[in-house]
Amino acid sequence: MPELSAPGVYIEEIPTGPQGIVGVATSTAAFVGFTAKGPTNQAQAIGSLAAFRQTFGAATAATPMSMAVLQFFDNGGTRAVIVRTKGRRSGGQMVTDAKQIIGDGNERTGLHALDESEPLGLLLTPDVATMTARAANAVARAVLQFCKTRRMFHILELPEGVSKQGSAQKAAEWAGRHGFLRQADAAAYFPNLVIPDPAGGGATVSVSPSGAVAGVYARLDGARGVWKSPAGLDASLRNVADAACDCGQREIGLLQAASINPIARMARQGVVIWGARTFLDAKNVSEWRYVPVRRVALLIEESVYRGLRWAVFEPNGESLWAQIRLVVSSFMHQLFRSGAFQGVAPAEAYFVKCGRDTMTQADIEHGRIVLDIGFAPLKPAEFVILKVTLITACGGGPP
Repeated sequence: MPELSAPGVYIEEIPTGPQGIVGVATSTAAFVGFTAKGPTNQAQAIGSLAAFRQTFGAATAATPMSMAVLQFFDNGGTRAVIVRTKGRRSGGQMVTDAKQIIGDGNERTGLHALDESEPLGLLLTPDVATMTARAANAVARAVLQFCKTRRMFHILELPEGVSKQGSAQKAAEWAGRHGFLRQADAAAYFPNLVIPDPAGGGATVSVSPSGAVAGVYARLDGARGVWKSPAGLDASLRNVADAACDCGQREIGLLQAASINPIARMARQGVVIWGARTFLDAKNVSEWRYVPVRRVALLIEESVYRGLRWAVFEPNGESLWAQIRLVVSSFMHQLFRSGAFQGVAPAEAYFVKCGRDTMTQADIEHGRIVLDIGFAPLKPAEFVILKVTLITACGGGPP
């Protein structure tokens, strides 16, 4: 309280303590690849297809990157960050190569142009669909490492030799040979999509599904939350004439066993995404088996990481730990009330620990704060089992 020396109005500022944690955006998609025009190796945020055209050129079949961005906005995307790389002509298309996409961390080129960008939920490299398996593998390795560092989710591109064959069997075989790509921060989709050629004339073109899938992610994030599986009848694809090949029950089974999410035409529903698995090996039971579970975890990790920066250099003691528990619990409770977790009560849905039960004396002396967060995820109902009992005329009923 200031010293009161004369009658009047006095103002006292009262500190409110640390600010609450705000959930980061999960559906902003970063695209790295070649476009017809625009600045190179600079992260440019755009909020519409019109803005993309103005800066990077019209969507044409000659530039796969532009077609992916077109499909992203057509399917519900609202914000993208574009990194244009240097390109070359290949088979009638203007594409980039693996080295340009991977870029250089010191020069901030390629992927690394995103190093200082806003929080990003998704990362796409559409030109990989035009690459050989070897080049595609090199990009995928670098992208997955980048996603791990930045807590982003990657929609994998199948290399040209697999995507153009249009065979679920070949796609499953490709997945079986690429164990080094089987990480929780990625998902793969098959087959390609047939969409109207933006040049008009009634023609169609075949494109990679990644842009449309990212748009569905964004659409459902906004309508239902990141914990909603981006699959099923809600995940219908817009501005899509057809899937490049039919996926019946046999093909769907092959793809799901390989952790590739099928895209299929459903009667009266159009073309829909019919799987929500990460690219982890389906034979291994993992808590990160499903796309929405992994993306909820990434949301929590990135939000808490950014929301606790104020704690750096604060005295490492009980007062700080209590403040951390308070702000993180408040954030988790907001997610719980939004329907992100299982459980009818907070104690059943999540926990937050930070104190002597999570830290040793050595941790405290070395300035380390150890925070434990747990949550009960909502998992997709992949298999709906109907049990039908016949009641006989003599009165036999259910057992």
